[in-house]
Amino acid sequence: MGEEVEILKLLKDHNHAEGRQRKQHNKESSTEILTKSGVNFTARNNGTHLIVEEGGKIVDYWPSTGLFIDRADKKRRRGVFRLLKHVGKKMGGINGRAS
Repeated sequence: MGEEVEILKLLKDHNHAEGRQRKQHNKESSTEILTKSGVNFTARNNGTHLIVEEGGKIVDYWPSTGLFIDRADKKRRRGVFRLLKHVGKKMGGINGRAS
């Protein structure tokens, strides 16, 4: 029984570490996409929270999870490419996508 518990603990720790790595990668790549697309934003909390000011909108964006909330309508949305579309920016040929 003790060995099974230890295995489950190791799996949980491994999955937690993978999740942290995935979020860090998402944060870095999404921020790069916004930068390359020319989006105006201010980084807060070491880039964990971005305040996007573009197309007459102010949007709170968390690049590690993809969550963004337009301050005008308070609606929760997800995805860096949806954010670009929401603020009226083109993707600029990133990742093979046409602008």
